[in-house]
Amino acid sequence: TLTVNRPIEFRGTSQSVTISGSSAVKTGLVLNSTAGGSVVRDLTFANFANDAIVLNGNSGTTIAGLVVLNSNYGLTLNGTSTGTVVRSNTFTGNATGIRLVSATGATIGGSLAGQGNTITSATREGIFAQGFCTGSRVIGNNVTAKTPYNITQSRNLTLVR
Repeated sequence: TLTVNRPIEFRGTSQSVTISGSSAVKTGLVLNSTAGGSVVRDLTFANFANDAIVLNGNSGTTIAGLVVLNSNYGLTLNGTSTGTVVRSNTFTGNATGIRLVSATGATIGGSLAGQGNTITSATREGIFAQGFCTGSRVIGNNVTAKTPYNITQSRNLTLVR
């Protein structure tokens, strides 16, 4: 697990750069609250037993152009996420593509062409939200999964398909 406690730019030159997990490496990248304003772009994360990427109370971060494959959770946002943007990513073969846990103020996708995330072949749900997700918006994503959206446990979340 790579745990980051200050802002970084973590960029690949293309999705051909792969960060790969295993049963021994359960989580790929963790950005804690002090790493707000980070950029993670143009990489592939694959095969993590738990989360490929976790943002813990992380605001102002951009997650874009990623391919996330075959992990339990592709991306988890926990807590305050004001100004965090997750767009133009592809999540394939994860149990859950994107999970919001009381994630406030985040934008998942976008209203312009190409800003939405593509989530396919999720064995549980494409996007799962629980807790108070006040001010978060899930907009313009292409989700084809067993259960595209599970927001029954969430409050104050805006969902635009």
